[in-house]
Amino acid sequence: MIFIAGRKRLILVIFSCLLALSLFLHHEESENVFSFKQTKRIVIDAGHGLPDGGAVGMNGTIESTLNIKIAKLVEKSLTKKGYSVIMTRTDESAVSDEGKTLAQRKRNDMYKRLETINSSDADMFVSIHMNKFTDSRYFGAQVIYSDNFVQSEQLAAFIQSRLCALKENQSKRTHSKAPSGIFLLKNAKIPAVIVECGFLSNYDEEKLLNTPEYQKSISVAIIKGIEDFYKKGAQL
Repeated sequence: MIFIAGRKRLILVIFSCLLALSLFLHHEESENVFSFKQTKRIVIDAGHGLPDGGAVGMNGTIESTLNIKIAKLVEKSLTKKGYSVIMTRTDESAVSDEGKTLAQRKRNDMYKRLETINSSDADMFVSIHMNKFTDSRYFGAQVIYSDNFVQSEQLAAFIQSRLCALKENQSKRTHSKAPSGIFLLKNAKIPAVIVECGFLSNYDEEKLLNTPEYQKSISVAIIKGIEDFYKKGAQL
């Protein structure tokens, strides 16, 4: 009887441990899934902003200027389609407070953007940027995503697919999980992606990115990717 009771106690302990592990894994999984409400509210972020111009192209193109141009095109079209769009900035300037050092202003700028994102109750956050690399051979648009929510990867995949369909974009890059050190993606409480529209370090692509026609094409690709997400993704 003592032996049987001991076995029963052991089985009970094992069962309890398995149950606890199951609950833990379920909790971890549920934390990685955004409670998607389809508010049709979207935060659009034009990266950088003077005095932080971001990357500078081979011919002097300032990243922040291209970012706001494309962001405004996205905002205008989404608004016409009935979406509610929240812009983190609406002109050439950053959103940081005045009267501080550049480093302090950059830090303040990031926190203000994060406050906008996390207080928005939006479905997603899409940030517009330009890429740059030491090797001028590299080119092409690429979407990187936060791993905070599975919907971030879904959104990135849809936008990347639309960007790759552009006849001007011959790189056919794939969407990619962002490094852990990207502040806004790491701390956003909604699905979040950054669209790197192209490389300012590539002479031909910098020239292309400065044309209104390609800026429009990129904005349309981003919008179509967002609409694909609403129609085909976000079921989790």
